[in-house]
Amino acid sequence: MRKILIRAGVSPLKRNDADWILQKDRIGANIAMQRKRVGLTQAGLAEKLNYSDKAISKWERGESMPDVLTLMQLAQLFDISVG
Repeated sequence: MRKILIRAGVSPLKRNDADWILQKDRIGANIAMQRKRVGLTQAGLAEKLNYSDKAISKWERGESMPDVLTLMQLAQLFDISVG
């Protein structure tokens, strides 16, 4: 099982905080990488998660983030752990 590292204990209280922006970018890049690794398009991933392909695109660009439950679904789908 692969592991995506998400720093624990980081509370993004300030949305303009540079660390928070880097976190979103890193998570988005990992989602894109894992999606491609398993051979899914953004539309294909969106269908599996019951989201729009536009939402997947925003996640991958770091414009927004999936909620915790969706991150867990992604981890299961990609056969990785979130930690």
